[in-house]
Amino acid sequence: MAFNSDLTNTSSIACLFTYHPYWLEFRSVKNPKFDEISSDILDFKKKNIDIINKFHKIVSAKLNRNNFVICIAPSHDSKNTNLNTPLSILAKKLCKSNGLIDGTECLIRTNTIEKLATGGCRNINLHLNSIKVKHPEIIKNKEVLILDDIKTTGNTLKACQILLLEAGATPVWMCALAETAQDKQLYEAQKLFLQFNN
Repeated sequence: MAFNSDLTNTSSIACLFTYHPYWLEFRSVKNPKFDEISSDILDFKKKNIDIINKFHKIVSAKLNRNNFVICIAPSHDSKNTNLNTPLSILAKKLCKSNGLIDGTECLIRTNTIEKLATGGCRNINLHLNSIKVKHPEIIKNKEVLILDDIKTTGNTLKACQILLLEAGATPVWMCALAETAQDKQLYEAQKLFLQFNN
């Protein structure tokens, strides 16, 4: 297994932390649960090298150091190559420090989709139809770990897993630095409840 105790089977997604969104209502209600790790996740997405190094240390300590491939979930934008994204920088550092195989260019977005964080469709078929495996020779008959920054539904990672398995990787594990907490949904539900009970 590429990843230690956080993964029990290939259908699960290992999430190292919980991400609490900054806003409960955009630019009007801040989330009281927004914490240091949530701030780190946002800084990671902004390519803060200190935070990338922090996550490198955390993820590296959880890896079983054997010969497997690290791939990354591609951006929503097909124009963004995987060459210099925060995930790519992290994955390349993990490959270098742990003697792993660099598969950061194996999953590419062929069609731009609406950014998921701003309300884009999260349907798995959208990802299956807009992501392609490039350089299948890198992952064929190899164990693969797919890395993403934030998991909400997990459909991006699941689509990547399906595509890599179809291209000959085996097995394929999934990991996100953080999983989005349901803070916004709970806040909205509470608001509706109060609205109808006053």
